[in-house]
Amino acid sequence: MKITHETLYTEIMNIKQDTTEIKEDYKEVCKQVNTNRENIASHRSTLKTIEVFIMGIVLSIFGYIWSNK
Repeated sequence: MKITHETLYTEIMNIKQDTTEIKEDYKEVCKQVNTNRENIASHRSTLKTIEVFIMGIVLSIFGYIWSNK
């Protein structure tokens, strides 16, 4: 069985196309991961702000109740 230059060229082009598709898919995955990371960071900071606000209200209520005893 003899392999021609055309066969080798065709196989190389197929491999190149496959790797290009993999790179494009990887770029899309990285973009989605970065978007998700930004969203999670935003949600965490919002939750911390709400947590501090609620903790301040609860401590104020306890302080008010204890100061009236």
